[in-house]
Amino acid sequence: MVRSFTGPLAEVVQSTRAFVLDGDGLKDLSQELVFAIRLALEEAVTNAHKHGHGGDPDRPISIGYSCHGEDLILEVADTGEGFDPGSIPDPRSPDGLERSSGRGLLLIRAFMHQVEHLDAGRRIRMRRSLVEQARSS
Repeated sequence: MVRSFTGPLAEVVQSTRAFVLDGDGLKDLSQELVFAIRLALEEAVTNAHKHGHGGDPDRPISIGYSCHGEDLILEVADTGEGFDPGSIPDPRSPDGLERSSGRGLLLIRAFMHQVEHLDAGRRIRMRRSLVEQARSS
């Protein structure tokens, strides 16, 4: 499923969250999985809105998701200039700790199992296994 969203950031985040998390096959997930998916989606949408579109509420952000076997594939795309993900400083570095932003990609990578940047950084594809991992005691 793919849909485009426009509007103020808070509205777009809320709409994309409902679109993905209320979708087929995602209604019976654990709170832990819902949290991971929601956080990665919200960070990607926020980055697209703020950085890709410079906060312009009239530019569309496309959201796509699908389930392949036991995996959820999420894609978020903007129409901005793109960026080189390798050029983003590590927010855990001494300089990064002082910055008020820049942790979104780190969070996305922490909560998703695979992350790809496509179309010169205008699209992010994220994969998350929907299989619950056994916890060691």
